[in-house]
Amino acid sequence: MAETGPLLVDAQTTHSSSDLKKFTLVVSFFVISLISFLGQTEVTQYIYSSPKYQFNQPYFLLFLTHGSWMLLWPIQLVGVGLWNIYHDNKGKYLRLEDIRQADYFKGNLQQYIRKEIQSAYKISEIIYNHHNGWLPDNPHISQFDYDNLSFISFFSCSAAVKYIIKRSLLATLIITTASITWYVAMIYSYSNDVTAIYNCCAFFAYLFSIPLLKEQFSWLKISSVTIAISGVFMVVYSGNQTEESTKSHRFFGNILISLGSICYGYYDVYYKKYLCVPHHSHRMVDSKQQTLYSNFICSLIGGSSVLILSILIVFIHVSGLKKFSIDYPLSIWFFVSISVLCNLLYSSAMLVLYALTSPVLGAVSSLTTIFLVGMFEWLVFGNGLNGFQLFGDVIVIVGFGVLSYAYWKEIVTEDNGE
Repeated sequence: MAETGPLLVDAQTTHSSSDLKKFTLVVSFFVISLISFLGQTEVTQYIYSSPKYQFNQPYFLLFLTHGSWMLLWPIQLVGVGLWNIYHDNKGKYLRLEDIRQADYFKGNLQQYIRKEIQSAYKISEIIYNHHNGWLPDNPHISQFDYDNLSFISFFSCSAAVKYIIKRSLLATLIITTASITWYVAMIYSYSNDVTAIYNCCAFFAYLFSIPLLKEQFSWLKISSVTIAISGVFMVVYSGNQTEESTKSHRFFGNILISLGSICYGYYDVYYKKYLCVPHHSHRMVDSKQQTLYSNFICSLIGGSSVLILSILIVFIHVSGLKKFSIDYPLSIWFFVSISVLCNLLYSSAMLVLYALTSPVLGAVSSLTTIFLVGMFEWLVFGNGLNGFQLFGDVIVIVGFGVLSYAYWKEIVTEDNGE
């Protein structure tokens, strides 16, 4: 009888450790996405509705929120570097003159930053190779001087990174178009209609995932998505209608947000297909590396957003469609900064969830925020919460729970079967 016992045990232990690590990351970023979305929703609603502020700069706020994403990767580079320096010297005795010497930290920090840049470069190569048809186990790594890799050469000398930048720019155009449709639709249609139709993006994400991600059609998954969206409609239309004005162009607004919902769904799947590590290469890139790389992509999208939205804001201001102004009290910018920070956390957390799981699961997970926001406003502000709303919340959670089970079982089976 072959002695395969120890090898089998080691393999099972490795898979279990990897599964636990991925599960921990997924749950952690899911919680971060819920809390940050709640914070952004409540703060943004406050600065728009408060008679004290009457902040009415939606496109500028979009510029600030999406533009802030570009800071994420630089912050990560420095943060990871400082953490590694601290970890390396934990428990060690450092002489005072060593601490005073800036070169001691500068040299180590540059070393760790270079390692992070190298990691982003190698993952970009893996994605680039995949879409050019090269084998994952024998990647066509460009002739590149890793030892002298700098921030500038990283962006200017690599075909793989240039490919990722182009794909990120297209992703930015998609998500910006979707976001603008939301703001414009709010002018022509009721907020209940806009909210309900927008959340149908989870359904479109699943439809797009079938041809683009080669995902097999599953009645369990499509039923789970449909159930969750049905719960959203119950919650949205069960409350009292607070908008008294008649929307004469309601149909146009609903068509517009429908296009936006399709764009949102396509954006989720587009990101997974073109800007994430392909599934057959997961053994080359662990969950932690995928998480850190998603922040790199988030920064690229943020930089592209600054370029695109700057042009848009200038056009809107000059044309007179919406006058741009920063003439607001200093206190309101404090709340705006909180909203921007919450959006940064939420967006980065969602991209991590897309990378580690599925864009469909990520889209449906965002629907659970409706329950969280409703409960928070009921507990804190005393807003009404009727039985039909609670039933809709339960439906959303049930749909998300069933979909999570289906996807997680599939992900673990595929990872262990590679």
